Amino acid sequence: MVLAGAILGLVTLQRLGELVLSRRNTERLLAQGAREAAPGHYPLIVALHGAWLAGLWYLAVWRTDVEGRCQLQHLSPGSHEVIVVHDRSHGREADEPPAREDRARQTVQVEAGVVAKAELVLPARVSVEGQVTTVAGLPVPDGTLVQAYDVENRPPVLRMETRDGRYRLVGLDEGEWRIFVTQAADIGVSFGDTPGLAETLIELEPGQQLELDFVIGERAAPPARERPLTRAEYFRRRAFDPVAWRDEDEVARGVRIRMIDDLLARHDLTKLTRDEIRELLGKPSDDYANTWVWYLGDERGFFGMDSEWLNIQFDADGRVTWHGITTD
Repeated sequence: MVLAGAILGLVTLQRLGELVLSRRNTERLLAQGAREAAPGHYPLIVALHGAWLAGLWYLAVWRTDVEGRCQLQHLSPGSHEVIVVHDRSHGREADEPPAREDRARQTVQVEAGVVAKAELVLPARVSVEGQVTTVAGLPVPDGTLVQAYDVENRPPVLRMETRDGRYRLVGLDEGEWRIFVTQAADIGVSFGDTPGLAETLIELEPGQQLELDFVIGERAAPPARERPLTRAEYFRRRAFDPVAWRDEDEVARGVRIRMIDDLLARHDLTKLTRDEIRELLGKPSDDYANTWVWYLGDERGFFGMDSEWLNIQFDADGRVTWHGITTD
């Protein structure tokens, strides 16, 4: 909270300084004969920035900070019981009463004009981690799900995707849990339904750190999920390949946008006929009379928001008269 207050103090001073500087510049320009357009907008902008700063100060000073500290204000003098609860109502029906569990409590005596302090220590929570492998000893593909169900409350409360076959579930409470290994497509199955790839029931004690491994059959292992390309990989140039150019899966991953520059550098399209273009590039995405269009992919550039297309125009004899790249 101290660091956040210091940063916000500097930002507030900066904004106040900008107000002084803006007023000084406005007066100087008006004195030189300038005319101010729509001056009534300026107070609204100042009020908007003031509200933004006020909201930041509220979050930094009066709300619970990231270190677990909080302030309870406007308490009357006397004895007060401070209670930390864990809301366990997730997944319950709307007409069911909220399920809250007391995690820690302390009684404090509040006196007028005196700041009372209370330090509450929560009991250690449980973590479960381990390896998920096939019967051949190989780690399962990334994206395999390991889910934890509280047997008493039923809804899935924790879900973790494997990375290199490992998983880690943190923040479980003591009690009986069902650990359930499944594919991503099985998200949301009801308790007691699909048996999944592997599962087990365990009894957890407060503060326990449990190592729990699973072995699943190779036939049950989910297929590897293809990693999405980064922006740099998506636009990285590669050599033109007519087979990849026609592959719909490759097209969806932006292969054409990476090959188009090499295609145009290696082939002078203006010397080709309609039949030669079809043999080289395959069926166009769209055919508008004497213009063929191929979808390339997302627009290149830092602020690219559209799609790029290769356009090729033909004359009446079927020879290329013009080609270029357009965006929509």
